[in-house]
Amino acid sequence: MLAAIVNKSAIARVLGIKTTALVDYEIQSKQVVAKLKVGERTIEFQELVTEFAEYRKRSAKDMVVQPMHSHVYAVYNPKKSTSYEVKTKPSEVVCQCWDWKTNKGAFGKGLCKHSYSVLFALGFVSLQQYLAEQNQKETAMEELEPLAEIDFEALKMWQLKDLALRWGVFPAGDKRFRLTWIGALKTAQRSSKVVEMATYRVDKKAAA
Repeated sequence: MLAAIVNKSAIARVLGIKTTALVDYEIQSKQVVAKLKVGERTIEFQELVTEFAEYRKRSAKDMVVQPMHSHVYAVYNPKKSTSYEVKTKPSEVVCQCWDWKTNKGAFGKGLCKHSYSVLFALGFVSLQQYLAEQNQKETAMEELEPLAEIDFEALKMWQLKDLALRWGVFPAGDKRFRLTWIGALKTAQRSSKVVEMATYRVDKKAAA
C-alpha cells in the first residue's frame, strides 16, 4: 500500500522538484522525510495520499474516451498512443491497466487515470460520487413494490422496451411482460420513476 502512495515520483510532485534532485526518502509515523542533494524536507503523509488521487485526476483530462457498448469504454492516451478498456459496474469502475490492478490489490478498489476519465465523461467528479449514486438507485429499487405487469403500448415506455428486447428480458414481439423487480404503478406520475429504475436495472443486468 505504501509503495503505491510513497515513491520518488510522488514526493517530487508534492515538493515541486525534479526526481533527480531527490536522493532518498525515509518514511516515519505520519511523515516522509525527503533527502535532497542539498538538505532535507518533510512532507505530511496526508499530502501524499491527496496527491495520489489528484495526480490521476489531472492525468485523466488528457485522455480521450470513446463509448464501445453498454457500460464499456475505450480510453485512449494520445501522449503514449495506448488504449485501455474501462467497464463501469454498480460497485466499481474497472480498467485493464497496470496502475488499476496495482491499486486494486493495495487498497481493495482500483483507481487510475483511465477510470477517472470515464467518470468525468459521465459527469461525476469522484469515484465516491459515482458509487453514492449507484447506492441511491439500489435503495430506490428496493423501495418499489415487488411485482408489476406493464403494458408498453399504454405507457409508451419505448426506451425500456428497447432495452428489454436488446438484453433478452422478454421474447421479441411480446407487448406485455412481468418484471419481478418493479413495483406496481399506482399513479401515472410514478411511471417516469419506474422507467428510470427499470432502465437502470436492465443495464445493470447487462453489465454483470
